[in-house]
Amino acid sequence: MRAFIHDVIIGSKPQSLSYIRKQALPRVRKAWGLPLRTASSGPSVERGQQQPPLLLVLPRDHVAGDIAFRETFEPFTAVDLRTDADRAFHSEFCASPLFQDRQASTVDGGTVRRFVLGGEMLTCGDAVTIEVIGDAEGPRAVTIGAGSFATSAAGLQPGGAVHAGDFVVSCTSDDAMVGPLVVRHWRRADNYEICGVAVDGCVVGGGCVRLLPRDDAATGAAVDDPPRRRRLLRSISMDCARWYTASIAMNSDDFDGLGGVYMSYVSWLFKRRTSRLGGRVLSLTARGLCSNAVWRAVINDFVACAHDGWVVEDPDGVKVRVYADVAFYVGDYEQVSKSSHLRGHNARAPCNLCAYTKSRGGQGGVYAQEGTSEHIGLARTPARTVAVVKVALAADIHA
Repeated sequence: MRAFIHDVIIGSKPQSLSYIRKQALPRVRKAWGLPLRTASSGPSVERGQQQPPLLLVLPRDHVAGDIAFRETFEPFTAVDLRTDADRAFHSEFCASPLFQDRQASTVDGGTVRRFVLGGEMLTCGDAVTIEVIGDAEGPRAVTIGAGSFATSAAGLQPGGAVHAGDFVVSCTSDDAMVGPLVVRHWRRADNYEICGVAVDGCVVGGGCVRLLPRDDAATGAAVDDPPRRRRLLRSISMDCARWYTASIAMNSDDFDGLGGVYMSYVSWLFKRRTSRLGGRVLSLTARGLCSNAVWRAVINDFVACAHDGWVVEDPDGVKVRVYADVAFYVGDYEQVSKSSHLRGHNARAPCNLCAYTKSRGGQGGVYAQEGTSEHIGLARTPARTVAVVKVALAADIHA
């Protein structure tokens, strides 16, 4: 700061540290610094001690500041400007399946294009033979379609062709739909683990699934699986407004009792985001305060950005919309265990949400102790589990 003042006001006397700390720095922070906000760190009084509030910079303020300056704005679009030769030479995160097709990578969408069935790795469009137990016609040749999980509408009644949560794979033969394959999730004792379902709904047992030698002329690409367009980081909406996607990685660490939460842009080129200027500090926590309090303070900001986006100004003063794409969370073993509420990365049974009872009587889990069951809300519930729970609750209510 002294050198900066000397460069601006040549010949000026060196300012005292008190002047810099109490007058110069507050003026600089007010004029050019990011907004510093306060948030609750938890209960105001815990164990008889007053809890200090959190000082943090919201993610939207970091993004707005980076979009406003040309030097930090250009990295948001540098990936899209690469040539095919550049992409072949060095693969960036934005070229990975996790970014290009998030739903397929996390099996979070309505269909699954690639899966293992009967010990065979299958892709939508593969030709397989199915040996059906008790089928007089012998092995049947079919073409595999996309797989999906049965919804709660299928129910959980005994028997029946499909139950809620079952994995259903569509099949065709000579371009005509035939009965799908069903992999049981519940009630395996009622039917075979892998079943074939005829068009009339009758269930037959499927004993073996074998992948036929690949024949492009015979199989070809699945008609319902067209090639995906490359996902870009910027585009123009129907109302001619520009929007951008900022893919973000989060990092936290409670080192020696002192914590911090940070973020970085994984949609930037590798050489830019791994520099010393690539990280962004959201907050630093005092000794004894878990950094998870910062997550609770910024989660609503991320949710708003993921759905509605943040309206900010680019270097030319044009209002643009930025959507946050939180790609993943990074932390060392100890921090991940703490943030995920696990007992420890070396524990034989690390999950503290299990139902194991205490060895000497008493109530509660031997690992969880009290109160940790509320943290199950942080877990990501797959669509299969949601379908089964819905139909089970409905059956319990109407019983």
